Amino acid sequence: MANDKQMENIAKMLSKKLNMSSDEIVDSMKSGNVNPVLNSLSSEQRSKVNSILSNPEITKKLMEDKGVQDILRKLDL
Repeated sequence: MANDKQMENIAKMLSKKLNMSSDEIVDSMKSGNVNPVLNSLSSEQRSKVNSILSNPEITKKLMEDKGVQDILRKLDL
């Protein structure tokens, strides 16, 4: 998994956007349970995420994106 410093930096950045504490985000990343993060999104944002994840073509394109691949590598996923 990403080193602790990388994870903390990512969590701090996300905490401002998601109105969650960075500790909650780190716990979600470590456990692999994204529900707390998804639940912090607005219903519109959650709907968009679910729409993307339920469409195999969009998900495939997203996973092929170099930026997404870089993030996943940093998280060691």
